[in-house]
Amino acid sequence: MAAGNRREELFESLMVPILRRLPITWASSLGGTIGAMRGRSALKDSSLWVQRLRRNIAQFSGITDPAELDRRVVAFTRRIGQHYAEYANLQRLFSSGRVEILGAEHLKTAGRPFILVGNHIANWEYVCALAHHYSDWVALYLPLGGFREKLVLEARQSWPGLEFIPASPSAARQLDRRLENGKGLLIYIDEEKEGYVWGPNLGRDLPYAGNRWLAARLAVRHGVNIVPVFVEYLGLAKYRVVVQAVLDRPESLTGDALARHLADQIDARSQAWVRPRIENWYWLPYFEPDAPCPIDRKATARD
Repeated sequence: MAAGNRREELFESLMVPILRRLPITWASSLGGTIGAMRGRSALKDSSLWVQRLRRNIAQFSGITDPAELDRRVVAFTRRIGQHYAEYANLQRLFSSGRVEILGAEHLKTAGRPFILVGNHIANWEYVCALAHHYSDWVALYLPLGGFREKLVLEARQSWPGLEFIPASPSAARQLDRRLENGKGLLIYIDEEKEGYVWGPNLGRDLPYAGNRWLAARLAVRHGVNIVPVFVEYLGLAKYRVVVQAVLDRPESLTGDALARHLADQIDARSQAWVRPRIENWYWLPYFEPDAPCPIDRKATARD
């Protein structure tokens, strides 16, 4: 591990006990202050991710003023700092009534089991608050490594009745078995892999691949519904979890045709969440609109 990463991990490990003792809004605000400081430092260094972030903000918002773009970069890193600080207080923040759940009735009409699909918007961890309504499910996650993964897993495992499976070559088989055994799934369909952000399309021509395609194919294979869900940022340490109606499953479609229909709906919902909230989307500094897809589109069309 590089010396800079070791220092950062040490700093984060020392901060967690402090954040847990502070009032919730103070802890979130402190995390935001640290995030803003890192954003300003990255602007001075002209880091590659900052260059991408400025370019993407300009592209999606139409802003061209350099000073305003810099301000937006710092605002973005401030929000990310708030979200990371909240890992130390997820349950405390939820139990304080600062997380609103809208549309929970859709969980009751989805049948059992079902697949939740979400995006990395705002503090996406609060999708797990739905465990209080339906706790027998499994979530797919991307391993981070180091202290941050330890902190994140500790926070996630505090939700009742949830199991977490790290992304790996065997993850799809594990999810398939869990669904077969009656467990619901939570899959984030805007994952980053091999330097490529797999959704939403945001003007790109995406193949049927990645987590979006995995969710669609599992839903078809097991005859279960897909329930879309996303999180809205409402202000300092305040969020709304929005559960939407199940995706349409026309009786005239079966097999891969139905899977493609579901995958297209997933991408449409994902775009509808991300575009109006583009500066609350975690992957904005990583998104490369012109990056080549790392897989063969013709090969995926034959899957």
